[in-house]
Amino acid sequence: MTETQPAQHSLERIRVLCDLRRFDEAVTLARQAIATTPDNPEAWCLLAQASLGTEKYGVALDAGRAAAIAPEDEWPHRLRSIALTALHRDHEALAAALESVRCEPFAWVTHARVASTSAACGMKDQALAAAAKTVELGPNEARAWVMAGDVLAKCGKPKEAEQHYATALRLDPQSADAHNGLGRLRLKGRGPNAAGLAAATSGFATAVRSDPHAKVNRDAIDIVLRIFLARAAYGIFLISYLVVRGTSHSNTLAARLVPVLLLLAPGIFVWRFVAKLDGDVRRHLLRTLRRGLVAVAAVAEIFAVAAILVGAAVPEAERTTTGFIAAAAGLVSRIALYGELHHKFPHLSPKDRTRWRTLGWVVVVGLALSGCLFLALSGTPGSGGVIVAGVVTLLAAGMLAVALRRSKRRAASGRRVGPA
Repeated sequence: MTETQPAQHSLERIRVLCDLRRFDEAVTLARQAIATTPDNPEAWCLLAQASLGTEKYGVALDAGRAAAIAPEDEWPHRLRSIALTALHRDHEALAAALESVRCEPFAWVTHARVASTSAACGMKDQALAAAAKTVELGPNEARAWVMAGDVLAKCGKPKEAEQHYATALRLDPQSADAHNGLGRLRLKGRGPNAAGLAAATSGFATAVRSDPHAKVNRDAIDIVLRIFLARAAYGIFLISYLVVRGTSHSNTLAARLVPVLLLLAPGIFVWRFVAKLDGDVRRHLLRTLRRGLVAVAAVAEIFAVAAILVGAAVPEAERTTTGFIAAAAGLVSRIALYGELHHKFPHLSPKDRTRWRTLGWVVVVGLALSGCLFLALSGTPGSGGVIVAGVVTLLAAGMLAVALRRSKRRAASGRRVGPA
C-alpha cells in the first residue's frame, strides 16, 4: 500500500459522512486529514463542506485557503462563495462564484452559483443568463433545474420556475428541493386562501418524506401552519371589530345573528385547510397546537369565538363588552403567533427581518396608543368592556415589544459567526 492510499481512504470516508449528513464526524476526520497532509486542497474543501453542514460558516470560509493551494480548482472558490452567502456578504460571494466559473466554465454547478449570487445582488439579467446556462450544461441533472428554478422564482418569474421544478421532478420524482420549491411557489402565489396554504403544506410534506433529514422542509411546514392560524385570528379580530362597531347597539334578531353567520368565513377557511391535509400533517398540526405560544394563540382564538357566540345571547348593554373581549383575544392570538414565528424561525432574509420588525414596532406604538385611549374613555358608565380592552391591548403591545427585542437579539447572534 502506498503512502497516499491511507490519506485517500480517509478522504473517501469524509465524503461518505457528508453524503450521510453526519457532518460533525466529517469535520473531525477532515481536521485529522489536514493535520496529516496540510497541503491537500481536497481535505480543506471537505472541511469546508462539512462545516457548511454544521452551519459553522466562519470555519467553512477559513477552509477556503484551499483556493491558495489549488487556485485553478473551482471547488474551493465555490465553497467560499456558499459560505460568504450564508454570512450575507453577497457581493464577495458573487466574486468567488465568478472565479469558480473562470476555473471551470463547462460545469453547471459553477454557473448555478453565479446565478444564485447574482440574484442575491439584484443583478437579474446576469442571474437569468447564468440560470439558462446552468440547465444548458446540466439538462439531465434534477439539481440543475431546481437551482435554476430557485433563481427564476427570486427574479419574479414564477411560471418559468414552476416549469423548471416540474422538469426536475420528471428527472427525479423524489427531489425534496423540487417539492420544496413548488411549495414555496404555491404559498406565494395562492397566499390568502386555504387551498393555497394546504397545497403548499402538502408540497413541503412531500419534501420531508423525500428527505427526512432536511430541516428546512420541516421548518417550512411549521411556518405555513402558523400563517394559517394567524389568518384565522385576523378574520376573528375583524368580526369582533364589526360586532363592536355595527351590531352592539341593536337588539334585533339580525344584529344577534350576523356575527354568528360571519364566523362561517373563518370556519370554512379552517375546514378547507384541514380537510386538504394528509393524516401525518394533521397529526403534526395537532401536536403544534399544544406547544408554546401556538397553544396560547389557539386558546385565544377559541376564547374569541366563544365571546362572539355569547354576545349573540346576552342583553344589548353587555354585547359591547363581549365584542371588546373577543377583539382583544383575537389580537393577542395574532401577536402571539407573530412573536413565536420570528422567535422560532429567525433565519428570514435580512430584508424580511427589517421590514417585519419595522411593521412590528409600528403596531406596538398603535396598540399602546389605542390602549391608552381605551383607558381614557373608561370613566363613562358601563365601561367595563372598555377597561378590559384597554388593559389587554396594552398587554398585547408589551408582548409584541418583547418578541421584537428577542427576535433582534437572536438575529444578531446568528450573524456573529466566526471560526470554531
